[in-house]
Amino acid sequence: MTNLKKCDYFEWKNEQMKEGYYKNLLYSLKKKLDAKEDLGVNNNLRNRIAELEFFLVKEKSVVGNIENELSDSKKTICRYKMMVVFLVLGLVFCVFKLSK
Repeated sequence: MTNLKKCDYFEWKNEQMKEGYYKNLLYSLKKKLDAKEDLGVNNNLRNRIAELEFFLVKEKSVVGNIENELSDSKKTICRYKMMVVFLVLGLVFCVFKLSK
């Protein structure tokens, strides 16, 4: 077996090939880095979307409860208005009856 030495550099015969190789290598490494960063950003966005969907469902249930309470309150107010009308009519009727 032969002992191979580790080479710290590579000598290019053509300078243009050397420059193109390193440009392509840098480009591919940047793309890989961007893909990894995008993956992290995508995961963060997915988590945020899931959180917002949860809050949206929660908000819809709260709004539904508030609307139910509001309709119940409106019904109660209508009942009180009718009671006031009947009391006023009763009072007017009593006043007319006493005046005769």
